[in-house]
Amino acid sequence: MHLTLIRHAESVWNATNRWQGQTDVELSPRGRLQVRSLAKRWFGREVDHAYASDLTRASETAAALGAPYTVDPRYREIDVGEWASLTRAEVAVEFADQVAALRAGEPVRIGGGESMSEFEARVDGAIDALRAAHPGERVLLVTHGGVIRALATRALSVRGHKSPLVGVTNTAITEIRDDAGRLRIVRYNDATHLEALDQDSAMFRAVQYSLRVAVVAADPEGDADREIVDAILGGLQIARYLAPEDAIGTPLAEQLLADPLPARGIDALRDDHDGESYAIVARPEAIPGLLATALGLGQEAAFGLDVPAHGAVAQILLYEDAAELWSYGVSLTDF
Repeated sequence: MHLTLIRHAESVWNATNRWQGQTDVELSPRGRLQVRSLAKRWFGREVDHAYASDLTRASETAAALGAPYTVDPRYREIDVGEWASLTRAEVAVEFADQVAALRAGEPVRIGGGESMSEFEARVDGAIDALRAAHPGERVLLVTHGGVIRALATRALSVRGHKSPLVGVTNTAITEIRDDAGRLRIVRYNDATHLEALDQDSAMFRAVQYSLRVAVVAADPEGDADREIVDAILGGLQIARYLAPEDAIGTPLAEQLLADPLPARGIDALRDDHDGESYAIVARPEAIPGLLATALGLGQEAAFGLDVPAHGAVAQILLYEDAAELWSYGVSLTDF
């Protein structure tokens, strides 16, 4: 099964940074504009089956894509109980004990709703039922950010730890394929159909990172497709293009005048060039391992990342002592 997941457009509570969980909240005016941009990009795309969460913000987003779809409550967001309608600041005050317990990794039912393990089990059961029902088929699921991250953390084998994934942007596209029983991330958090200032998730805008690194896949036999790369990276104000030694001779690296990547890899950039942005041009087959290392993850996580297509871009955010994956496999070519 090849599964395309789309997060719903912005809701009125997304716009005010309120927890919503399973509360049925309608789209915001900005969200309806996002849906138009998504539908324009989706036009002409065909799938074998389509599903959506039964909550209005997801089903309204799904309806704009034009394909018949089935609603199912199993694809709802995590139930946050009494946290619903509260801002993060309000939750920090009113539910300080729960917040502290969650940060300590304790199995807390959020606001009296679902615990993370209960939520992940629900998502896993629903997705595994799809895999059994639609082997080898193309399936669309319009759902929620928590559902998408839960499935992505499963693919990366990082459940039970702090997620290495930045929150999913409204209407962003994520693709996961079932490779002989192993889930692999083909694309994560691709929102290039939105205006540049609209592509960053609220969670991403709330953090302060020290370094942003974009990793570009350069096939040794592929053309130097500079136009695609520039269109994706144009707003990032990249300071310099670098490449591992085995990628310097690729056409794309030569086109971008790439310098050698320091032997210590991406960590060297964090240590020596705090506050800057870089692009690394790497061979596609090397990128899963390169990113897993930069994120502080093991080889099992690298197996959860599919080899990206030529010209596809991944982005990671580095902090003083951590790193997060913002996007993966992003491309302006049809998906």
